[in-house]
Amino acid sequence: MKKKLIPFVLLFLISTVSCEKNQELDEVKFKDFKVNLSNAKITSNPYLIVYDDIPSLLDKLDSAIDDFYADILDEKNNDPRITDVLANIKFYDGKAIVTEIYFLDASKEELINGLVFDETLGTYQQVNTFINWDIVLNGASCPSGYSQVGSCNNVNNPENCISNALNQYLSANLTGIGSCVDVNIKVGLINTRICGKNC
Repeated sequence: MKKKLIPFVLLFLISTVSCEKNQELDEVKFKDFKVNLSNAKITSNPYLIVYDDIPSLLDKLDSAIDDFYADILDEKNNDPRITDVLANIKFYDGKAIVTEIYFLDASKEELINGLVFDETLGTYQQVNTFINWDIVLNGASCPSGYSQVGSCNNVNNPENCISNALNQYLSANLTGIGSCVDVNIKVGLINTRICGKNC
């Protein structure tokens, strides 16, 4: 009887170990596509989303925005000086890339931390100045050249509101992998403003 049980026990142990390895691989793949803003540092992989076509982009959008917004809130919670976060995301050629992100203290007009993606080097460069304070201090207006896509109250599930606004905007403005859209997101104290333009 014991000899008959040994193959079943071995099979159970092997399947358990292989499931655990598969879960680890899935987690690694997921983290590769996620922008990590821990301690205001973005990982070497700048892609918020990698997509094959517009339907796959829209399918991944909710999850990516949830993670991105959660990371921004973590940074705001970890540094009480941060009143506003301003980020640009470029959707082009099958990738959504965070091209710029600024952590700001609007009350003192002070840049806490800023990162700009250098496409030539493929890495983020830290910046120490922020010039366009009008788009931070005048919360209702979009940067020059952008039109407002949405405004979401930060109290009542802003991630869902941001995803819905982006979903509608990207559906209307991205015609394929080669088309390009630049989105500007400003997370303030009370609300989140979403602006967009074709690039």
